[in-house]
Amino acid sequence: MRRHTGRTGADPPLSVKAARLRSKTPRTALRRLLRRAALCPATKKKLAAEVEYASTALDDRLRAVVKAEADVKQLLAEAKAAQAALVSLRVQLRYLFNENLVADQDTPPLRTFLLFENTLPTGRGQVEFGNFDNHPAADTWKAALQELRENADAALPT
Repeated sequence: MRRHTGRTGADPPLSVKAARLRSKTPRTALRRLLRRAALCPATKKKLAAEVEYASTALDDRLRAVVKAEADVKQLLAEAKAAQAALVSLRVQLRYLFNENLVADQDTPPLRTFLLFENTLPTGRGQVEFGNFDNHPAADTWKAALQELRENADAALPT
């Protein structure tokens, strides 16, 4: 159960240190509950609910750490620059293709690229034509979050 602090409105953002310290408590509780669950089969249902609560609390703390530490502004700036460069290259290739200025041997792969390889990952709730959830670029963040579950001092990707 969550304790009521008497405050209203949204909580202020946590400092990186505070978020990391808070993440240790649910992790410790989760480990303790998992040990107890193995020893006391009679209370398995109750302990399963406590494990679920501790796991949810840990997920909340992990999100707070990532929100405090991830340099999203830098990633966004890099993505915008890369996308602008990509658009420029595609426009050049498109012009050459449309004006029939491409060698015969280069035309089929260029046509395929221009017509069928033009989707980018989108935000939640938008239609995607590829499975970007399993793209290798996300593996770094997935691994970092898993490491953070076990080690509150784990570094996030830069």
